[in-house]
Amino acid sequence: MSDCFPPSPADFEAALKRVEAGLATIEDATLIRQYVADMEEGMNYLCDRLRETREMLLHEIESSNRLQRALDEALNSGSGAYIP
Repeated sequence: MSDCFPPSPADFEAALKRVEAGLATIEDATLIRQYVADMEEGMNYLCDRLRETREMLLHEIESSNRLQRALDEALNSGSGAYIP
């Protein structure tokens, strides 16, 4: 494992195999902790983006519903009103 890069999946798997064999070192524990922390950070980032996307979609649905109601009212009233 390189100190300047996050642990790779292969590094993680190798550390787990050493844990399973009872040969784990402090470096293995550190690697596993770092790998898990990186995974958590990635999941948190994706959850934040998903939450933002959901909020944007809900806003767009609300806008679309308002427009649809306005169009329905204009069509039902027969007024021929222009709706921007």
